[in-house]
This record gives sequence, C-alpha cells and structure tokens, in this order.
Amino acid sequence: DLYGQPDRNRLQGSGLSTIEAGVRLRYDITRKFGPYVGVTSTRAFGDTARWREQDGESAQETSLVAGLRFWF
Repeated sequence: DLYGQPDRNRLQGSGLSTIEAGVRLRYDITRKFGPYVGVTSTRAFGDTARWREQDGESAQETSLVAGLRFWF
C-alpha cells in the first residue's frame, strides 16, 4: 500500500506502507468448484513498522487462509 500522507491514528506512514504476498493451492473437484488452502505474509515498512512496534504489534504477519472457489 502507498500513502501520500502519514496517519498516526491508523498506524500508516507515508510512502510504501505495507506489502502482502501469498500462495494458494487449489484442488478442482469440478471446473466450477474447488477448495483451497494457502499462506499469506504481510510486512510493514518505515514509519508504519515503527508505529506498529511501538503499539505492541508486529511489523510482519503470516496468516493461513482456506476457502472455496466457485462460479456458476
């Protein structure tokens, strides 16, 4: 995420604030339906990272995700 101005109340610094990357593995039961699992990593930079750490939060987070993909 990119921000033009810092906002301390929302823990967002100006410039490059955060970046998120992830991978997902899906099994297509049919072409229109498939469950998936994955992992996502988010990292904060600059003032955003510093403010999060000052508030007791981590500048880097890793999450497991799961869901269903379907269309009709």
